[in-house]
Amino acid sequence: MTPTTFAPTASACEPHRAFIEAQLRLRRNAVAIYQDLVDLHGYAGAYNSVKRFANKLRHREPEQFDRLAFLPGEEMQVDYGEGALTRVPGTERWRKPRLFVATLRYSRRSYRCVVWRSSQETWARLHEQAWRYFGGSCRYVVLDNLKEGVLKPDLYEPELNPVYAAALAHYSVVADPARVRDPNRKGSVENAIGHTQATALKGRRFESIEEQNTFLEHWEAKWAALRIHGSERRQVQAMFEEEKPHLQPLPLLGMQYSPRPSERSATTAACASITAATPHARRPSAAGCWCACSSAASRSAS
Repeated sequence: MTPTTFAPTASACEPHRAFIEAQLRLRRNAVAIYQDLVDLHGYAGAYNSVKRFANKLRHREPEQFDRLAFLPGEEMQVDYGEGALTRVPGTERWRKPRLFVATLRYSRRSYRCVVWRSSQETWARLHEQAWRYFGGSCRYVVLDNLKEGVLKPDLYEPELNPVYAAALAHYSVVADPARVRDPNRKGSVENAIGHTQATALKGRRFESIEEQNTFLEHWEAKWAALRIHGSERRQVQAMFEEEKPHLQPLPLLGMQYSPRPSERSATTAACASITAATPHARRPSAAGCWCACSSAASRSAS
């Protein structure tokens, strides 16, 4: 006896395929599509039918991306994420610091550093530390439109904050802010942040910022740099060795920044004149140097 076979029943959503596909391209969810089908197209089927039909279309038509190729030393991507729980100094409280990650686009070699707070100067200094860690600077840096770097987003002429702009000019680097709500433009650093959080930091606690930064440097050198990159099928460190000779040479002197507020002397005329002349970035000085404005003003006054 021949077994009875049944032809698959066409989905009640099939007549509305074109509409559903168009809504999925707009990233609308199944609930919204179902509601519009009922209101606008007289759909009488169940919501679960729409949900199953939409899921099949999503699986059949994955989102497509162009894969970009970059030259060695051409681009670095930067962004902030969240670090691991760390004890707040002098307290029993724990808090997650900000995790800065800079990733070279060609080799995917990364520099990681956690800080408690960010500012215009902190953002610029972290870039300097990354370039000195890599042994050279890239030609472009791709960043998000966060206020520490970009004051006014614009596709063609973004307005950078003056401290950051001065630091980039000192290292002969050009900023290329990503378009608003376009995280895929800096996908390499986004992936590096996710990898750091999920693999290196998940479930860990640190007694201090210094302890977490020491661990991150160890993890990068021993594990992250020695991994085989998924899409390139090559070791990250080997690609970095190819890239390093193409990085731009570093200036002998680093940036000199405005003094911290506690070091300013509002009552000293000489200090006020210095501050008025150059309110943001100073002339180059030895890397990591702080300018004690009150001391300089005292010497000028005497």
